[in-house]
Amino acid sequence: MQRFLPVVALLSAALVSTAVHPDHKDNIEKVKRYFANQARSGAGGARWEAGENHLTEKDPEDLKDLCGTVKPTRSQARSNYHPPARVPNFSKQRIQIDTTFDAASRWQNCPSIKQVRDQGGCGSCWAFAGAETLSDRYCIASGQTKTKTFSVQDMLICSGGQNVNYCGGNLARAAYTMAVSTGVVSGGDYNSGVGCLPYTSYSGAAVTATSTAQCANATCISGYGKTYAQDKSYATVWYELGSYYANNNLSAGGAAASIKNESVVRQIQYELMTNGPLTVQIKVYNDFFTYKSGVYQHITGDYAGGHGMKLIGWGTEGGVDYWLVVNSWGYGWGLNGTVKILRGVNHLGIEDYLVTALVDPNLTQPVASAACNLAGCAGRSQYAMAPANVCSTNFCACYYYTGVWNAAKNGYDWQQSPQVISCPATPTAQAFDASGSVQACVDKTKIPACAASG
Repeated sequence: MQRFLPVVALLSAALVSTAVHPDHKDNIEKVKRYFANQARSGAGGARWEAGENHLTEKDPEDLKDLCGTVKPTRSQARSNYHPPARVPNFSKQRIQIDTTFDAASRWQNCPSIKQVRDQGGCGSCWAFAGAETLSDRYCIASGQTKTKTFSVQDMLICSGGQNVNYCGGNLARAAYTMAVSTGVVSGGDYNSGVGCLPYTSYSGAAVTATSTAQCANATCISGYGKTYAQDKSYATVWYELGSYYANNNLSAGGAAASIKNESVVRQIQYELMTNGPLTVQIKVYNDFFTYKSGVYQHITGDYAGGHGMKLIGWGTEGGVDYWLVVNSWGYGWGLNGTVKILRGVNHLGIEDYLVTALVDPNLTQPVASAACNLAGCAGRSQYAMAPANVCSTNFCACYYYTGVWNAAKNGYDWQQSPQVISCPATPTAQAFDASGSVQACVDKTKIPACAASG
């Protein structure tokens, strides 16, 4: 049975523990010795500092409850792939990837990007990463003119299932499928009184009582000024990327099926600098709880679980490439609530699987389902590049199918034969080249920086 931290387990993130648990103290010393030995031998590589914080007084066994992001296996992810609407061909298109990037600096009028939230004793990291990302992308998509803090609590109680306590963990994609299908209301942090449905599952009885059974009676807090239904905001499409899908030839992969191993990092970077932050997840070991600064790499400690966070940038420190990630353990953990994690070597699976969504600040209801019917696809098979339940002409692609006789099974093997298609004038669309041979249409008003193939 999943355990939850008691009321006293997580105080304010600003507090520093007065007594360090022996296991954490041992890990801190091991990290210090490891890098001392590295320095004496003249070895290079990532270096980071371990130390005390408000978590290190707790038993590492209890801290496992903070790691609540369930990661799909590679086969599970590939069997139900939701690709990005646009995957650039770096070999053909002149796309410049900056050597350093920070989304908070790129979109300075979107304050949510640099905000660090606190999940408390609930394993809601999956929901925090999703809510934070959606908040950021809502602002970015508005041209930095609108802000909204998406509700973690709404995701905990209304992301599906009967009588489920998602403080025990959930798939990262659950936050985004909810944003597309039923929308998410606003809601600030614990005791903030901000938004329609602020966070309440912070500690103690509130954590253990969290249940999807509460969704039926979901309502905005008194005096908010809007009804629960009126406060909903929606994503138009959610999608996945990462090394799970490198060299993916799945027929459902669409334009994104051409992602190559060597370009996974650049694909992630392109998505981040074009559309905004993403949910990333890693395997957490006990030394991670002691992180203070530097470029983190796992050194010591037992496995704690899967953890979801928000990816906002990248850079290089001491010759070591890193990802810049926002955690949900308050400002008192890590580098003011953030962490730099080794980049480019899929450390702890950080480049395996990422998920995010495109948000439309003006949507007041889900994107309507419709049959794919692109004018340029007349006579050809069509499918939606968006999720199966959001078949919109904004995200349709089409292919010829050719049958090759297979004598062994006494039937045809049907193969897709990509063809250049003619994009319709409405919606405003333009073809892009994703692999050198596959082209599709997208709505340029929905996909920022949609460039012509070339």
